[in-house]
Formats: sequence, C-alpha cells, structure tokens
Amino acid sequence: MTEISEGLQGQVQGAYAFTGAAAASLVAPFVELDRVDIFLGSAEGGGRLRERTEGESTGPKLRLIYPYDAGVFLYCRWEGKVPIVSNLQAYLDLYARGGRDLKQADYVSGLTRQGSLSLVSDPDKTPVQGIALQLP
Repeated sequence: MTEISEGLQGQVQGAYAFTGAAAASLVAPFVELDRVDIFLGSAEGGGRLRERTEGESTGPKLRLIYPYDAGVFLYCRWEGKVPIVSNLQAYLDLYARGGRDLKQADYVSGLTRQGSLSLVSDPDKTPVQGIALQLP
C-alpha cells in the first residue's frame, strides 16, 4: 500500500483515500489483495493516472473511483503513509462487494464490537489533512 500511495502523491491532484480490502488490509489479517480500490476527490489527473495503470503490472489492479459526493472522505485518516477511509466507509464498501470481502467486513465489524476499533474513527490516528468538503 505504501508504494502505491507514494506513487499517487505526485500524480493525483486533491484528496484520495484507499477503501475496501485495501483499507482493511491495514487493520485485518489475511487480506488477499487482487484489486486496490481508491477514491479520488478530483477528476483532474485521474485520466492521466488511469492511462498509467492500464498497462501490464506486477501488483494488484487499481480501481479508481470518483465518489458521488465528498462524504467518503469524512473521517479519513493516515495509517502509516497511506490515507484510508473511515472504518465505517471501508465496512460499507467491503459489504457491498460481497464474497471474500464480506468476510473482511464481518472481521472489521467484529473488531468494533470488541471495542478494539471504532467504525467511525480511531482517536489514535491522525486525520487526513487538506480535505475540504464543499457544500452547496
């Protein structure tokens, strides 16, 4: 994740955050990544980035997602050098994908019930800076 995030920093304008299995891989064990889902806050630079990701790759495929609104970035935080969505957003995205991801969603939910992880925010993690929500 760190290598992908560092590569994105020079390519993406605006906010971005990892979600789904990519975000869960940082808090849940045994996540096998065949695809990395990334929310992009701006379409600018996304086309250029999409062109770069279409070629042959040795790692997992990147799926660039332009969210319906900026709410997916609410409570984003840094996990090391990787910006990830809130645990609640990761849970919702994992649950929506189903299959193997549903098991990871259950694991993230179980951590929350045990009190070791908050679905909304982990107070020990630094929130992602520079993400401004523009309301109509």
